[in-house]
Amino acid sequence: MLLPTTYTSSECNLLIGTSLEPAVSSKLRALTQEFDLLQAAVPWATLQDWIHVDSLFRSRSLELPSHGTSLVPILDFANHAEDANAFFAVNDAGEVTLDLRPGIPLPKDGDEVTIDYSGGDPMPAAELIFSYGFLPATLSSARSLTLPLPASGDDPLGRAKEAVWPAPRNVKIFETGDDSVDWEAGFIYLSVVNEEDGLFFHVLHTMEGEQKLQVLFRDEELNLRNNPRRLEELLQASEMWEVFELRAVTMLKERVEAQLGRLLTVKHDEAVKRATEEKEPAGQKEHEHYRPQPLSVITELRELEETLLLNAVDMFEKQVTSLKLHYHLHTDTH
Repeated sequence: MLLPTTYTSSECNLLIGTSLEPAVSSKLRALTQEFDLLQAAVPWATLQDWIHVDSLFRSRSLELPSHGTSLVPILDFANHAEDANAFFAVNDAGEVTLDLRPGIPLPKDGDEVTIDYSGGDPMPAAELIFSYGFLPATLSSARSLTLPLPASGDDPLGRAKEAVWPAPRNVKIFETGDDSVDWEAGFIYLSVVNEEDGLFFHVLHTMEGEQKLQVLFRDEELNLRNNPRRLEELLQASEMWEVFELRAVTMLKERVEAQLGRLLTVKHDEAVKRATEEKEPAGQKEHEHYRPQPLSVITELRELEETLLLNAVDMFEKQVTSLKLHYHLHTDTH
């Protein structure tokens, strides 16, 4: 299976609007930086060699108890299945074993022994493609997706907020069952508070001559790297919690709508492109630059994430409406 880091430029363009787009771009930047350090030791190698080696390792490695990320001969040939008939483990002697699940008979000749790459915790569609290059035939949803959540471009404190918040700064949209979705985005609460709300930054000079950025919210110093939830706790306890929550949900709604817009724009452009190609001679069709396996995987991912984003937009619209109503009712009684 081809991993996204090995896609052609035409295939990578099809990732625009998906949650894989920033992940693949970031990984390729990291691989390029690693290769710059490696090149002096292996001058005969190319960047594409290093990308290929990385894809082989990531697609065949497993997280083993007490061993961490590991490559295990023979075990790395086992295919993935969420209803796998076997599992891998580490015994008391530190040896890696492959065992049939309880109650599973020994497969007959021609039957396949499968394992669950995720270790029992279902992986999002984008993560399966990023690490292994495929989507299971039984997968019917994206499960979750993670989007970068930078500070607002017009926020004068934006750079300071990003400097004190531990990476990553993301919003995670995930399914909760029955077509319902929910979200997690700790950084959003730092994004929506400002000086008029009681947020301040100070540059402190240490005895060693270094500088440290201090964060204060209403006179309490915050250590957001060690306790990133503290600001949210303070906001929830404040008299303006409904306002802060409304700001957060509104900003997240705009972020998801922007992502959906990019996804649908590429979908529309690709449809127009294919319609144009159908009128051209076969030898001139640019669609032939897409290899069948990546094209199939990317197309399915786009459809799954489009559905999840649409559900997320609907969820945020309902939350915004509910928060506005609750806020107005609350203010009308005072």
